[in-house]
Amino acid sequence: AALTCSRATCKAGFCAFCLEDCGRDAHQHVPVCSLNPSRSHYIDVSDWKRIVDGERGRKLEEYWRGLAVEVQEKLAIDGCVRQILRELRL
Repeated sequence: AALTCSRATCKAGFCAFCLEDCGRDAHQHVPVCSLNPSRSHYIDVSDWKRIVDGERGRKLEEYWRGLAVEVQEKLAIDGCVRQILRELRL
């Protein structure tokens, strides 16, 4: 779950769980990441997706609560926004 940016000018290392920028190498961070259930560098794709989707949902809910009601109402009628909310079961 330690990833490296593929852009030739970047090559940043980051955590596939929390997306933390770890400089050039995320291998030291991944086993201690609070979102990593196994403390391993490896995870099954379906388990990783469940974790990442849960984190996306948590962050979106937090952001949504900070929006003015009229902004929430306008966003709630947008088809793309509704699809994202549905996918994250929000």
